[in-house]
Amino acid sequence: WLLFMPAKARRQALKTQGAKNGRSGICGQNPLGAGQHRLRPRGPNMRYSLIDATVLAATGPGPGAVHVCDGTICASPPAQAARISLPGCTVLPGIIDAHGDGFERHMAPRRGAMRDLGQGLSATEAELAANGITTAMLAQFWSWEGGMRAPEFAQRLLAAHQAYAGRGTDMRIQLRF
Repeated sequence: WLLFMPAKARRQALKTQGAKNGRSGICGQNPLGAGQHRLRPRGPNMRYSLIDATVLAATGPGPGAVHVCDGTICASPPAQAARISLPGCTVLPGIIDAHGDGFERHMAPRRGAMRDLGQGLSATEAELAANGITTAMLAQFWSWEGGMRAPEFAQRLLAAHQAYAGRGTDMRIQLRF
């Protein structure tokens, strides 16, 4: 799920909240409380409810809430859930990218410049999230052609992906033969 707020409300929130603590948080505020700066939607014990927002559901946009039970969307508020109030925000479902090649430039910004693949995955995740993509299939070649399409590179990417601790975007590797 993605959170958005109108530009006018965002500017106002940045003026008021930003002046107080120098950061805007989600929708111009820090709904997690003082000292908390990141909401990680994964994990077996992650239980929270996004409330007081406009939610785009199958029936259209309207006031509502989104409840998360152990990392999965559920119908009713989970027991002992954090309640995150998001007035002025809109909660939208994320986009699923079923086949993506765009991540390759983050792995090697120019030919032969193979950088740390963990940093490349981080840059890929940031770009996906900025474009509203919450689940992505990263299409990686396994080919005789060499370079980024070689089996050796694919193995390095798979190892880097396994070691990567993401920020919430579901990135999966799709091997192309």
